[in-house]
Amino acid sequence: MPISPINAAALSVNLAQFKGQALASLFNTAAQGRSPPPAAGGFGEGALPDRFSGTLPAPAGGADFRGVLDRYSALFTALGLPTPTTPTGLDSSRPFSQPGQNMVTVLNRVEVSFKAQFSELAQMRTSLALQQDAARQLTGVDAHTPNAQLKGALDNFVASYNGGVERFSPELAAGGILEGSWEAARARFATARDIGHILNGHGAGVRGGLATLGISTDPKTGMAAVDHAKLDAALADNKAGHAAAITDFATAFVGTVDSLTATGHAQQRQMANLERAVHWIDANKAAVQKEFGPGAAATPNAAFARAAARYDAMALLAKGGV
Repeated sequence: MPISPINAAALSVNLAQFKGQALASLFNTAAQGRSPPPAAGGFGEGALPDRFSGTLPAPAGGADFRGVLDRYSALFTALGLPTPTTPTGLDSSRPFSQPGQNMVTVLNRVEVSFKAQFSELAQMRTSLALQQDAARQLTGVDAHTPNAQLKGALDNFVASYNGGVERFSPELAAGGILEGSWEAARARFATARDIGHILNGHGAGVRGGLATLGISTDPKTGMAAVDHAKLDAALADNKAGHAAAITDFATAFVGTVDSLTATGHAQQRQMANLERAVHWIDANKAAVQKEFGPGAAATPNAAFARAAARYDAMALLAKGGV
């Protein structure tokens, strides 16, 4: 059947506003109530959910792109945009989107970015699980725990935590894959908050939380550190109270990670939205090419390319590929 004529005015506005973050928000809103989020863990725990679950329906009556684009245009002005895609690392050779740019070119670049974002969020979930395991080793310390064992467990946690900070700081920074991701930033904020919470140990008479033991985070880098001389002095002065502060912190940290990675949490919903968007592009790109032409391939930098390739590898494994 013939394709309906394009509304040129609406298309111009659409292309000018067309960002990956808006596309993700569209999928999130359009799919509400139809598709549950993937099972807990998702890609991050090695068990890929059904690839591209919860697809958006094709336009009624075939590829009515005028209707699709009009729907996009209306939603762009009404929605908040929680899943951004920034151009700096994705394709620095030219503007991300501009009036008249080929729609398929934009879709190619959005597809790479969404795959990369999903992959990095999955890696963050794995990192959080490792940090949680290290914190769990501290939940049972008390006045009878040997100092060497207690300090070793603290050092192990700090090393695990700092590994996550170092791994994801570039991705959360300007131009990074997760720049502007609310859920990635929330994970960083919540875990750092637990370390610095001044009421850790309050019930045992400790004032000032872990800082009184020499455990702190750098406000600029986010890296945690242990002042061992201060820790030794604190344990010598009031081991029971300071052990309770460590237990309070560790229990809170374990609970925070449980919340961040729980089924139905916003982080998992964001991953489901990204996956749904990739599926929509995969299913509809050929039809869009017929309307707008072949477009140009994305030119991601090395970080985006690696993360997108990791997504493809996980998706292949989920489908039973080699």
